[in-house]
Amino acid sequence: FLATLEKKFPMLIFYGCVAHLLDLLCEDFARLLSPVIDDVAFVVNYIMSHDRLRALFLRIKGIEGIGLRTFPDTRFSYDFLMLLSVLQNMGNLRELLDYKHQEAW
Repeated sequence: FLATLEKKFPMLIFYGCVAHLLDLLCEDFARLLSPVIDDVAFVVNYIMSHDRLRALFLRIKGIEGIGLRTFPDTRFSYDFLMLLSVLQNMGNLRELLDYKHQEAW
């Protein structure tokens, strides 16, 4: 079917499934960001796996703030959601660092 359309309309470019094409494009982009994603995952996991640090972050974040998110490595889109949660909490993370340096742990 696609070959027939290409012959009938040679001026058009047929990409096949656009959703699949976009999926592959995003996966390639995620591979470029792999070192950054690994570092962000380490920071998020570190905060969330230490009770006192997590409690302090949650207190700084407040009730209505968006939390840090980690996800399994099964889907590339989870990496982007994790990066988004860190970007949305950048001010809270800076405050956490300032607090940690000011207070005696």
